[in-house]
Amino acid sequence: VAAVAINLFFIGAMPSVGMDQNRDGAFQGILGHKNEFGRLMVMAAIVFWVARRRMPLPGMASALVLVALALAFLSASRSAWLVAAAVFGAGVPLAMVLENRRVVPTARVVAVVGGVFAGIVIGIEAWPHVLAAIGKDATLTDRTIIWAIVIEQGWQRPLLGHGYGSFWEGPAGATVALLWTALGHSHNGFIDVWLELGFVGLATFVLVLVTALQRSIRGVVLQRDALSHFALLFILAVTIYNIVARAAPDHSTIIWAVISCVLAYGSMAQDARARHDTRHASGPSGTLATS
Repeated sequence: VAAVAINLFFIGAMPSVGMDQNRDGAFQGILGHKNEFGRLMVMAAIVFWVARRRMPLPGMASALVLVALALAFLSASRSAWLVAAAVFGAGVPLAMVLENRRVVPTARVVAVVGGVFAGIVIGIEAWPHVLAAIGKDATLTDRTIIWAIVIEQGWQRPLLGHGYGSFWEGPAGATVALLWTALGHSHNGFIDVWLELGFVGLATFVLVLVTALQRSIRGVVLQRDALSHFALLFILAVTIYNIVARAAPDHSTIIWAVISCVLAYGSMAQDARARHDTRHASGPSGTLATS
């Protein structure tokens, strides 16, 4: 709430700071860039939604979600639009289905999860064509061109990569600067992990996200608590955002810290559930009851 209020103040009182004058007045708040502002507002909307049952006033959560999403829209950040559409168009309905105990047989859960991610993949593939149809840049602001250039350089060391933080500081980065322009990242977190740590690092990173997703889904089904809902929507948002920008792992951001907390919370909740099931399955003497 404080982040939304502070950024709104600067947008209204100091538009020279809060609005990007070079991008038709796109909202950027005090973050210095519309993409960072859009990402923060989407994350704020997620927090407001999962905390809706703790809000002191009825309808307060819905109002805050709408304000945050409106600010994300006014940021003109296409990546924020995509993440917001995925989270609230697919992630929130998925969470509501998963927490409904009457609709949680494994086959249905697998079907829903598979359908959601298939829809997300199809949506990402169709996104450039949608932008082209409404007169926007079908290359995602030249991202697809950048990806083609850096992937060609990445194939020089595909297995272990160029070393963490070394690709853009070394000869490969200099080659990209000659072919395109000087960059610090490829606008795709998964590609950057592969460039720096190779297929080994990329596989490890994907395993972290899959593990966090699995634990969050289990938490929503079994615990049905706000933190599990946040974990599910957060991992979904980071995964989608990482396709069109660099969200994690990245320097000086809170994203990686929150991913680590999500993993830890999922592990603790899983252990607590196992202890609970063991106690209820035990007889008076403490040993497992048998029939």
